[in-house]
Amino acid sequence: MLYESISAPRIKSHPDAIEKGVNLNLTCTIVKGTEGRFWWEKDSEKIVNNSRHSVLESGTVLTVTEITSSDCGSYKCVVNNDISREEVHFNMSVKSTGTGNTSHQKNVEGNQDTEELQPL
Repeated sequence: MLYESISAPRIKSHPDAIEKGVNLNLTCTIVKGTEGRFWWEKDSEKIVNNSRHSVLESGTVLTVTEITSSDCGSYKCVVNNDISREEVHFNMSVKSTGTGNTSHQKNVEGNQDTEELQPL
């Protein structure tokens, strides 16, 4: 079989506005590449299915149920095949807003950075 190198992956979050208590879907996609294998990591640990995290669609979708501050951290989607490996990072953090002694509303925000790696 002739393999094509994996393109740099991208992450799309749904919903776009990430808030504490919502369910979040992160979808990792590539434009090209043969037989890409996908997996997710949080803070450098591989994510496995549990009561709050589900990896679906052959690893392309990560669902986080009812986001809390413990879900904050660095997420990574890794894609590889027999000749290449690529990854993209998504940083999720809780941000407090407000001034003085008022109560703080916490929002979870995400951003992504793409890191290209040399083929294996």
